[in-house]
Amino acid sequence: MCLLLSLTSVIELFEMIPLGTKVTIYGHVLGDPGHEPRKLAENDVGGDVQLIQSRLKSAGYYKGICNGKFRSDTARAVKRFQQDHHMAQDGVVSIKIYNKLGLLE
Repeated sequence: MCLLLSLTSVIELFEMIPLGTKVTIYGHVLGDPGHEPRKLAENDVGGDVQLIQSRLKSAGYYKGICNGKFRSDTARAVKRFQQDHHMAQDGVVSIKIYNKLGLLE
């Protein structure tokens, strides 16, 4: 079964399901493997942003909290990563960055 949930639905489920309940998510972490992940830029929000923040943090580029909110601190980390990897420093997470961070096969 595949579920697409709105934020309201997630909040409702969070209130109904006991903490510690096992949840299994199947599929690629960035969505359908047949489609490229979305480009990320400042003001984007989501699990994909949080994943990028986590990878940048592990690599020593991001010092903030991995909260899934693409703000100026995330943009600065992306630009430093781009600079070190000889990429255009636009602060946008493109397919090249997903690849360099090992998020695509």
